[in-house]
Amino acid sequence: LDAAALIEIFESQALSRHLDFHARKLQARGEAFYTIGSSGHEGNAAIAAAFRLTDMAFLHYRDAAFMIQRSKKD
Repeated sequence: LDAAALIEIFESQALSRHLDFHARKLQARGEAFYTIGSSGHEGNAAIAAAFRLTDMAFLHYRDAAFMIQRSKKD
């Protein structure tokens, strides 16, 4: 992987964590329901980078990093 690809994967991982933080803030304000974050599953962004867009994926509800990374594919 080149530097740009590594940065792109890291950005997907970081965005996944930031979505978790934001969901908790919304929940604390009564603007969202109970949420389970994706923490611990950030590495799945690398799997999404390796997979083709047409590859089947059995996703878990905590696979936000995977979905974010996959959404970047053409």
